[in-house]
Amino acid sequence: MFVGTNFCARIKNSIPFKLLFLAGFNFWIQSNFLGSEELPDEKTSLFKKIQDGPISFEVTEQSSVDYLKNYYDSKGLCFAQYIVNPRPESAFIPSIGIGLNNLGEDVLISESNSPNITIIIQTNSEDENLYKWASEKQKNWNESPTGVLYSSNFITTKNGFNGVSIVREINEQKDFYISVDLTTKEWSEKNYNSTGKKDNWLQMQIISFNDTSNESVLSNAIKIADSVNYNHEKKQILPIFEEIKSEKQQIITNSKVTITDSAISYLVPKDLKIEYKKPYFENGNYTIAQHNFENPEEDLSATLIVHIEKKYPDLETWARHQISTWTNSPSGILVGAEKFRTKWRNNGILVLRQTGGTLDFSISLDLTNPEWKKRNLNSSGGIDHGWLRLQIVGFYDPVFEGIFPTVLEIAKSINLEKSFEPVISNNEILQELEFQNFKFDSKRYIHKGLSFSVPQEFGVDYIKFYDQSSITSEGIINLSKEFSNSFITIKVFTENIFPDLSTWGIYAKSAAAKSSSTTNVSAKNFTTKNGLNGIFIKRNSIDGTDYHANVDLSTESWKKNLQLNTSYSENLWLRGEISSTKNPNNNSFFETALAIADSIIYEKSDDIRVETFFEISPYTLFRSPEISPSWYRSHWFGSFFQSNEGWIYHELMGWLFPNQISLSSAWVWHEALDWLWVSENSFPYFYSVEYHNWLYFDEKFLSREIFFNFNTKEWQKTNLLQKILKDNSGDEPKTIIKILESSLSENEKLNGVGRVILFGN
Repeated sequence: MFVGTNFCARIKNSIPFKLLFLAGFNFWIQSNFLGSEELPDEKTSLFKKIQDGPISFEVTEQSSVDYLKNYYDSKGLCFAQYIVNPRPESAFIPSIGIGLNNLGEDVLISESNSPNITIIIQTNSEDENLYKWASEKQKNWNESPTGVLYSSNFITTKNGFNGVSIVREINEQKDFYISVDLTTKEWSEKNYNSTGKKDNWLQMQIISFNDTSNESVLSNAIKIADSVNYNHEKKQILPIFEEIKSEKQQIITNSKVTITDSAISYLVPKDLKIEYKKPYFENGNYTIAQHNFENPEEDLSATLIVHIEKKYPDLETWARHQISTWTNSPSGILVGAEKFRTKWRNNGILVLRQTGGTLDFSISLDLTNPEWKKRNLNSSGGIDHGWLRLQIVGFYDPVFEGIFPTVLEIAKSINLEKSFEPVISNNEILQELEFQNFKFDSKRYIHKGLSFSVPQEFGVDYIKFYDQSSITSEGIINLSKEFSNSFITIKVFTENIFPDLSTWGIYAKSAAAKSSSTTNVSAKNFTTKNGLNGIFIKRNSIDGTDYHANVDLSTESWKKNLQLNTSYSENLWLRGEISSTKNPNNNSFFETALAIADSIIYEKSDDIRVETFFEISPYTLFRSPEISPSWYRSHWFGSFFQSNEGWIYHELMGWLFPNQISLSSAWVWHEALDWLWVSENSFPYFYSVEYHNWLYFDEKFLSREIFFNFNTKEWQKTNLLQKILKDNSGDEPKTIIKILESSLSENEKLNGVGRVILFGN
């Protein structure tokens, strides 16, 4: 039996414990029931099943569910993406968009701000296993200067899958990641036959941010995770392509202009605003472009992207999957699926969905021609199954007078120039940027090898760690300032597309200059105080000011470490990017962005520890992680045992009853010392109500019961019997009861009771 268990059982019947327990129970009742926004009702017990091929999960009956991509397996690359809103009455419409990642691949971006929950299912080939993934996420939030970990738990779902949940708290809001390993024997065998990789696993992620719903959104997400299942017998069969003619809308003919971006060109209305997010660029086995179309007066938008398609073998397979997604989604109705030819004889397909009074559209073209195919195959790392795909995508477009008819005409006018020859180098010489001596009260941050300085008034949030051993890894840090809508993002990643910093600079300057709203662009070279080369691009537009400072962070040690990766090539370099967009022209972060760029450096991390995922509960003192059953370790308070009744047995202090004030301070009641106050800054010094001064405790306290009293400036021994006599003076019956209830030895109790009987109190 654990030392002190009998004492714990006796002491919980004492007056201080009863008062504290009743007060705590009353507070718990008020917090969890009387003050809650939502009371349990009959609806909360009703659920509906979502079945998508082999994937299934349950949501509450009132939840809305939308498929962004239904489950698809492309030669071992499995993916699916959904949005769930457990509170559709909130009428909060998530923003959805499409873009390109650092590898030139298309990605769907869905807003995960509460009450929306994003669900992503994908083949994970980067992380060794679920716990490696979870450990990195937990470490990221645990070390971030913004927010605190609220809880971290292992999960075993009702279908036997292992999972984890990680929740962090920022003021009154909560962010969470929940992940489940859906790998089965059948999935592993099929995936190995397709990819030849034994370590791939099927991951489900459930994500939401800024949750203020008193944990109702979180509880819905946990229910989804608990109910998820993967059944290999339920196949996802794509439908045969059948045309559905959409209702044609009349287009008001405006004067048109030809837009030419290197190899691609198309016709657009003269008044359509175009933002060149990424101009057309070819480099070996990478081809990218991203243009954003906007009609600011009508609040209409669409995105055009060009990339090498590797997931789908051909245009029609993509269309069949898109039709399957929007046909099976509980939201919206498929209203169009049409093949067409551009005026330049390229094949295209339009897929159209209507939800209420809005349209979602996805248009794809196969721009592959023999000349492009030859350039791609002859490049280093070229792939023979890739084809050049152009997409134009839009969401929530009004059924009447929307942007869809315009972009469909744009799609039909697109051409890829056959005689195009990519030019990678450029002889343009940029001016040198002279750094000023910026005067900031700054703080230095180290983010797993990345080091930089930030002005004190900025909040810093670690979003993702950069893994120096992975070519696809990306580190992200967000910086924000109170009372400002602008923010700064720091990214660090291995650059695969641009061969060097100079090529990126010319490209980025061209992108900024071409955009419709641009009024002025400048691009200048600079050298940081650490001797690193950088390029700073400043763009003024009618929407505000954008800054992009990019630094080549490559070092010999970084290159040596990356050479261990099988995908390593000499053209790779480590790119650090400090960016801020749409800053008010009269309140910009110009000097801040420059100062951060001047301070940034990457040094090979010597931290080679394997991170361990640890469980954290909001009901544990200081949310300390569990190190063994019922034992916890606080990073500042040390190790302790916590009983179900709330008592703790501390490694230094013995039995205490804590009343936590915050994650960094508490009042604790000690039987011989009464109430003591302690904080992260003071431990192992405790302020005593009894002595009106500080007490110091070390490892001698448990064995010898001595402490240093700053009142008397000497070491002294606790005297529990003397304290009981003093606290209950004049009441002999109560004194005797207190002596018998105490943790005094049986011999000390007999002597104490005898003393009271003989001499009184």
